[in-house]
Amino acid sequence: MLPSTVAAASTVAAPAAAVDSSSAATSNVLQCMLENVAYSPSLKDLHTVFSTYGHVQKMTLLEKSGTWQAMVQYSDDATAGVAKQYLNGHTMYPGGKNKVGIAAEVWGMIDLGYC
Repeated sequence: MLPSTVAAASTVAAPAAAVDSSSAATSNVLQCMLENVAYSPSLKDLHTVFSTYGHVQKMTLLEKSGTWQAMVQYSDDATAGVAKQYLNGHTMYPGGKNKVGIAAEVWGMIDLGYC
């Protein structure tokens, strides 16, 4: 049974008032992996978690062979850097379920082509 709420701001440390330039991302797009997935993630769930640190412009979620990945685009590099700093290792559910791992910062914007 899916837990009723996704852990967001209440269990993640609040961002500092000023962004430390050394923690700023080199891109406004983060590539994320979900580990220990016990509950199928949704865009709504991920948006709840990632929007805690700033405006999410675009987001995509995909699953292939049991591996879940997401691309999250923020409005600027500094916001992405803060999100990366606080969300890398964050678990969305109790017991370490649906752990967020931020694998890389991706240069550019999310642009999905269709076949």
